[in-house]
Amino acid sequence: MVQMPALHLTMAEVVQAIARAHGPECLKRVRYDPQPAVQRLFASYPPLRTPMAEALGFRHDGSADRLTQRATGP
Repeated sequence: MVQMPALHLTMAEVVQAIARAHGPECLKRVRYDPQPAVQRLFASYPPLRTPMAEALGFRHDGSADRLTQRATGP
Protein backbone atom coordinates (compact mmCIF):
# COMPACT_ATOMS: atom_id res chain seq x y z
CA MET A 1 0.00 0.00 0.00
CA VAL A 2 1.23 3.48 -0.88
CA GLN A 3 0.10 6.64 0.95
CA MET A 4 -0.53 9.28 -1.70
CA PRO A 5 0.86 12.81 -1.22
CA ALA A 6 -1.67 15.36 0.02
CA LEU A 7 -1.67 19.07 0.72
CA HIS A 8 -1.90 20.13 4.36
CA LEU A 9 -4.58 22.86 4.16
CA THR A 10 -7.07 24.46 6.47
CA MET A 11 -10.71 24.60 5.45
CA ALA A 12 -10.36 28.39 5.24
CA GLU A 13 -7.56 27.97 2.66
CA VAL A 14 -9.74 25.64 0.58
CA VAL A 15 -12.74 27.99 0.81
CA GLN A 16 -10.60 30.97 -0.24
CA ALA A 17 -9.29 29.02 -3.24
CA ILE A 18 -12.87 28.16 -4.25
CA ALA A 19 -13.81 31.84 -3.93
CA ARG A 20 -10.87 32.83 -6.14
CA ALA A 21 -11.98 30.30 -8.76
CA HIS A 22 -15.72 30.91 -8.63
CA GLY A 23 -16.16 34.40 -7.24
CA PRO A 24 -16.54 35.89 -3.77
CA GLU A 25 -20.33 35.40 -3.75
CA CYS A 26 -19.76 31.73 -2.91
CA LEU A 27 -18.38 32.84 0.48
CA LYS A 28 -21.96 33.67 1.51
CA ARG A 29 -22.71 29.93 1.50
CA VAL A 30 -20.00 29.04 4.01
CA ARG A 31 -20.29 28.96 7.79
CA TYR A 32 -17.66 27.98 10.27
CA ASP A 33 -19.38 26.21 13.13
CA PRO A 34 -17.31 24.10 15.50
CA GLN A 35 -17.71 20.39 14.81
CA PRO A 36 -16.13 18.61 17.79
CA ALA A 37 -16.46 15.14 16.24
CA VAL A 38 -14.74 16.23 13.03
CA GLN A 39 -12.06 18.10 14.97
CA ARG A 40 -11.35 14.99 17.06
CA LEU A 41 -10.88 12.95 13.89
CA PHE A 42 -8.87 15.34 11.75
CA ALA A 43 -7.49 18.34 13.65
CA SER A 44 -4.55 16.50 15.15
CA TYR A 45 -3.33 14.62 12.10
CA PRO A 46 0.39 15.08 11.59
CA PRO A 47 1.65 16.04 8.13
CA LEU A 48 1.78 13.00 5.88
CA ARG A 49 5.11 11.56 4.92
CA THR A 50 4.94 9.95 1.51
CA PRO A 51 8.47 9.08 0.41
CA MET A 52 7.45 5.88 -1.41
CA ALA A 53 4.76 7.62 -3.47
CA GLU A 54 7.11 10.52 -4.22
CA ALA A 55 9.82 8.09 -5.30
CA LEU A 56 7.27 6.60 -7.70
CA GLY A 57 6.60 10.06 -9.14
CA PHE A 58 3.34 10.94 -7.40
CA ARG A 59 2.86 14.54 -6.28
CA HIS A 60 0.13 16.55 -4.60
CA ASP A 61 -1.48 19.43 -6.49
CA GLY A 62 0.99 22.00 -5.16
CA SER A 63 -1.47 24.63 -3.99
CA ALA A 64 -5.06 25.12 -2.90
CA ASP A 65 -5.73 26.99 -6.15
CA ARG A 66 -4.46 24.13 -8.31
CA LEU A 67 -6.39 21.58 -6.22
CA THR A 68 -9.60 23.59 -6.70
CA GLN A 69 -8.97 24.01 -10.41
CA ARG A 70 -8.41 20.30 -10.94
CA ALA A 71 -11.39 19.31 -8.76
CA THR A 72 -13.89 21.62 -10.43
CA GLY A 73 -12.65 21.49 -14.00
CA PRO A 74 -12.10 24.29 -16.50
